[in-house]
Amino acid sequence: MTRAPGLASIKSGAAVRPGRLEPLTAAPIFGLATRLLDVRMMKRANALFARLGLTPASAAALLLIEANPGARHGELARALAIQPPNMTKLLNQMIGEELLRREEAPADRRHATFALSPRGRRAAGKARAAMEALDSEVLSPLTADERATLIDLTTKLARALAD
Repeated sequence: MTRAPGLASIKSGAAVRPGRLEPLTAAPIFGLATRLLDVRMMKRANALFARLGLTPASAAALLLIEANPGARHGELARALAIQPPNMTKLLNQMIGEELLRREEAPADRRHATFALSPRGRRAAGKARAAMEALDSEVLSPLTADERATLIDLTTKLARALAD
């Protein structure tokens, strides 16, 4: 079994640069790496989407509904891994902001479906551009092949862990 780079120096008590801990060198664990990446990306995403009057969740919902007009509440909640009561709150907020339209489901009038309003389509375009800019920034250290591989592997893992 091979040791992770840097782990031996941490265990041996080698000096760590003051004020600069390196958690991924000390513990090169996939879960920790993805957690740190998520926190750092969400910090950037929150700032980016705030300038558009959106949140990461509302931006993701816009893009999902744009790609799936007529989606139902439960489908959206499952796809975005959002608890149904929180999805209800988000959808109602987006309707209030005139980003979405609630419509009766054609097959069952007891259920609602959601579609983008004209304002929502414009916001979705801006959200897509913001997400692409964030991806470009975050993935800039990678080659095109590495980017494609990373996206393929994270998509595969996300699907495998889906509820």
